Amino acid sequence: MKKSSPQAIVSVGAVILRQKNHKREILLVKRERYGSEWSLPKGKVKGEENLHEALAREMLEETGYTIIKGQYAGCVSYPVGADIKINLFWFATFESGNFKPNKEVVEIAWVSKEEAMRLLSYDELKKFLMNIMP
Repeated sequence: MKKSSPQAIVSVGAVILRQKNHKREILLVKRERYGSEWSLPKGKVKGEENLHEALAREMLEETGYTIIKGQYAGCVSYPVGADIKINLFWFATFESGNFKPNKEVVEIAWVSKEEAMRLLSYDELKKFLMNIMP
């Protein structure tokens, strides 16, 4: 049996920021799909979507928010079995909407960078945030 070649799984996400009481906060999402995990909002690009369409769709699906997309923030990649997942992130700000728990995200939290470092479930995301938000 022939082994299939590793595939690239592309997802898009946002580092959604807001100012509250003169402090910058980051939006984190809590998923229960693979056990309880805190992450940045992100999701896979589907079909013929371009990256920006996928970003808008994923943010609305996961958070209920429409966002204002800012500059490209960078990427985080890691192996998933024999494949590699490539997560492309943009900075963003909240535009409108209301969060309701859904099948992907059960809770959200606006937190400081320090609290994000404590809550985030994956070291790759912690390193990423440290690099883009000194």
